[in-house]
Amino acid sequence: MTPHDPSKSSLRVQYSALRARAHADDPDAPGRLAAVLAGFALFRPGMVLAGYFPIGTELDPRPAMLAARAAGLRLAMVQTMGADQALEFRTWDGQAPSGLRMGVPNPDPHAPAVWPDVVLLPLLACDRTGNRLGRGGGHYDRTFGPQAPYQRRPPFLIGVCHGAQLAPQLPREPHDAPLDLIATPDGLIRVHRR
Repeated sequence: MTPHDPSKSSLRVQYSALRARAHADDPDAPGRLAAVLAGFALFRPGMVLAGYFPIGTELDPRPAMLAARAAGLRLAMVQTMGADQALEFRTWDGQAPSGLRMGVPNPDPHAPAVWPDVVLLPLLACDRTGNRLGRGGGHYDRTFGPQAPYQRRPPFLIGVCHGAQLAPQLPREPHDAPLDLIATPDGLIRVHRR
């Protein structure tokens, strides 16, 4: 991977504050996000929908995931493997995290590994061209980006955030994995790739 764009550090500070404010001002956001994603046209019974256990002020995708399970989707949670490794995904049946790895809540490590069809991704900021600004670890880019170390069918990537986290434009690096769609508690935002 190439060195990180230094402008991303100041953007992380700015959008961390915006996300924290939105999180405090909108405690009903996870339920509204679930309503927005209910019946999403891409969702089909039997497909695997992956998400994450929220950290801090990240928007909680679990209500949307559990609603999708009721509609026949299979669920998975992201599992962090190591500092410079791609992510793995483990089936999830609604249980609490089994523990932390690198400060990230992880699912049961003994649950079956799966490859997702659709992934709900946390973020600090995103823009309408599909650029996503995360915490800076590069895990999602290593897993889904153009330089991923193995060839698998790429899943459909949905960035999950509050509307306040939508940026006018974010820097893009060659290794970045772009979003296919943005989901906020107020609606879906189509991505227009450049």
